[in-house]
Amino acid sequence: MRKIVRCSIGVGLALLLPIPLFAQEQCENRWRPLEASSGQFADIPALEQLAREFSESGSVRLRLLTALLDAERNAEAVAVAQSLAADGYSFGAGAAAMLAGYGATPEWRTANSANGEPIAASVSVAQVPETALLVESAWHHPETFELFATSVVSQGLFVRRNEEGWQQIALANSGSLTGMAFDRASGTLWIAAGVTQVTPDPANAFRGLIAIDPLSRRELRRVTGGADGSPSDLVVGAEGVVYASDPVSGAIYRTSHGNEMLETVLPPGTLRSPQGIVELADGRLIVSDYRYGLALVDQQSGCIVQVTTDLPLLLDGIDGLWLHDQMLIAVQNGTRPMRIMAFTLSLDATTIIGARVLEQSHPDWTEPLGGSLEGGGLLYVANGQWERFEPGGALVEEASPEPTQIRWISLAGNVATQTP
Repeated sequence: MRKIVRCSIGVGLALLLPIPLFAQEQCENRWRPLEASSGQFADIPALEQLAREFSESGSVRLRLLTALLDAERNAEAVAVAQSLAADGYSFGAGAAAMLAGYGATPEWRTANSANGEPIAASVSVAQVPETALLVESAWHHPETFELFATSVVSQGLFVRRNEEGWQQIALANSGSLTGMAFDRASGTLWIAAGVTQVTPDPANAFRGLIAIDPLSRRELRRVTGGADGSPSDLVVGAEGVVYASDPVSGAIYRTSHGNEMLETVLPPGTLRSPQGIVELADGRLIVSDYRYGLALVDQQSGCIVQVTTDLPLLLDGIDGLWLHDQMLIAVQNGTRPMRIMAFTLSLDATTIIGARVLEQSHPDWTEPLGGSLEGGGLLYVANGQWERFEPGGALVEEASPEPTQIRWISLAGNVATQTP
């Protein structure tokens, strides 16, 4: 789901299996709980401390850079800009020229420009008609090869049959549909439904998870998220347990067989805007916090730690996240340049030890969004259209919806390999 960073205090969900957060004091490199006020830090000492604590976050360093420029501490601002470029960030032409005027070197400008070079490696596989307003995610059925797409503003599930074109599946009062995850064991497709800033009629929108049989299109059941829950990204874990992140409240939920209400695994107040989520073989979760990086959540011990790296990388701005062997596949649309990355995890999953740029700054992108792993590659939405909609789902003046491009990229590419 796109960048939603607002955090509320209470979520009306059953706290059946909360992580014992007191154990955080026993964790090494523990994740600092992020209160809502952290997003408003503007004074330089507070931002410097935040940048030390979340050293892989480009957005924190950008906030620090802005504060330094406002204080006319230009040499320090240039140093921050140089650190960002060293980690792969690319400033636009205007910002680069301004920073050069403050002392950024020609070598820095060359490196900054190189960081943004387009890498186009995907192929177009489908086009969702413009009547599906604000498509968020795509999934391909492994047996029928039918393509499914969720819509935030149309609040519907769209399906393409090979010969019959696209059809909308009616899901009553569904809310905004975002992430999808398929449970192969049961043949169930799980869909996240909630309320975003562009949801039409939010008061009557369902919040929670919807399970359907993708073969018959029949709705199987709903698991409610309560009055304030808005689950978004999903993953099906061991024994059919479904995990969901809530970028609005900051919570992490789960549901297992027979639940009528989502259980809260991690309540609001630790993560600011959790997005992509994966489950490791040992039951730990890795969650992308959009503004701060990757968090490793141990459901047994209660430890929540940062996933760090010694490589020149930024780990914030990650929207979609999937696990492929020992790699994290990440749609990183909250940084410059927008990228699709393959991050290699250490054996204990606490460190990124290798990285490959699969694709970046594709000329046909507006904003890559969610999708699913398919046939040794990633199926994903290539032209997100969030900027075309106002609160409530109305189109921005003079804007019109466009067909949504669905693309596929192989995970076997070796572009821009980085090693420890």
